[in-house]
Amino acid sequence: MTIAVLPKDEEARRTLLKQFFILDTPREEQFVRLSCRMTGPPIVMVTLVETNRMWFKVCMGLISQEIPRELAFCLCALSLSGTLVIKDGSADASFSHKPFVTGPGHIRFYAGAPLRMTEGIVLGMLCVLDRKPKHLDAEDIAALEDRPHGVITDLEMRRVSAKFERRLHIARRIVAVMRRPLATPDGEVVSRISVGAVLMQDKKTDADAIREWRY
Repeated sequence: MTIAVLPKDEEARRTLLKQFFILDTPREEQFVRLSCRMTGPPIVMVTLVETNRMWFKVCMGLISQEIPRELAFCLCALSLSGTLVIKDGSADASFSHKPFVTGPGHIRFYAGAPLRMTEGIVLGMLCVLDRKPKHLDAEDIAALEDRPHGVITDLEMRRVSAKFERRLHIARRIVAVMRRPLATPDGEVVSRISVGAVLMQDKKTDADAIREWRY
């Protein structure tokens, strides 16, 4: 029996997930290609676990795009150090009641390898599922655990790009503020206050960016 517990780093995990700006984005071929390297199982997913839902960046073999967090197999894997393998969900007390098992999906087998970022925080899973019980030997598990590296690299590149875009957006707004006509002789003070006000009003600007550009 595998019990789902809230990860100790849950708040940091949710904060980190937001930095990737990936939730609710369209299907992207690079993620599909990385996931398609998994051969054999009829269902392959790249999942990201948010506050109240598990969202699928890739979901091949199922039509769902997301499910409530409490129904997810992956929830149990967030607190584990390695791969979670459920040979037969119908025989496991932690999963036998879940809709994926009892409903039309008839899921029996699940194996998920964590998407562990450079901070050591798990954002989601690369997982394979089957509608019949299955056993994985040590070689199979090692192969599964090797697959998330490409997905993680792609996510990290996305984070760097998103950070650059945010900084560029902030810089452009600062330039726009600095070009405004000054109302008083004490123009430098007014400009700095204006820049700070613009940054604080920008909901897309994170706290680090505000500190970086104000000081």
